[in-house]
Amino acid sequence: MTHLTRPFLLLLLVLACQLRTYAQSKIPLEVYAGNLKAVRVTIEGKPYRFLFDTGGGETIISPQIAQALGKTPYGQLSAYRMSGEKVVFQKSDSVTLSISGQRLFQSQVAVWDLMSILPKGLPQLDGVISLKTFAGKILGIDLKINQLTVEDEKSFAPRRKNLTLLNSRFANGLAGNELSLFLEVQGSNKKLWFLFDSGNLDHILLSPPTVQVLGLMASSAPGTELENVPLTLHRKALPAPATVKDILYDGALNFSFIKENTYYLDLKKLQVWRD
Repeated sequence: MTHLTRPFLLLLLVLACQLRTYAQSKIPLEVYAGNLKAVRVTIEGKPYRFLFDTGGGETIISPQIAQALGKTPYGQLSAYRMSGEKVVFQKSDSVTLSISGQRLFQSQVAVWDLMSILPKGLPQLDGVISLKTFAGKILGIDLKINQLTVEDEKSFAPRRKNLTLLNSRFANGLAGNELSLFLEVQGSNKKLWFLFDSGNLDHILLSPPTVQVLGLMASSAPGTELENVPLTLHRKALPAPATVKDILYDGALNFSFIKENTYYLDLKKLQVWRD
């Protein structure tokens, strides 16, 4: 009996290792307000709700969480919102987030009260989950079914064969602490770079210089809505209307556009794929 049991146990161990190698974890997104999405997060056994925002750049916890963890925020991190508004955070080290069984260690997070900029009456949010939260991972984003998927190389390899690689660039912010994604958009034979921003619930946004590059006859004054937007992202036309806004970037994609496809972000190799 002993001789039969030992090979059987070895077989179980091999199968367990293989299953672990092909790891895939699904993370449900919740409706927060309108098209804003939230994620359930556990930190040291306590449940919280965080905003999920691909344009957020930084992992953020509230001052209340920092206090509950016995951490004293220190120093400062400076960032700029798309409008150019400066935001100053404090920072805290060594925080582990648990999301649907995924343990995501953050060597440093920003500490800031997100509720301070949201309209009064909205439900409590305790922080922000951004692309930086998943640094080093392969992240699938499917806003149509409200789901994130964390993959590894083995589980993603067969899926990648049927995907389209997009031209992309990643930005790390002023102090190298952020992770933001820009996708190449084509217009008038020019390369433009648009922020990949699921938190943009407005139309797709164009900066005044981008409107001029496109040679549009309409006014490039902020607030103008443009019905004719001759832009494509890897042969997929960007929808109209778009809104002209005085922003730091060439433009910004929005929730409505992003949800039409599933995107896979390899945040280790810094590559972006679309179905």
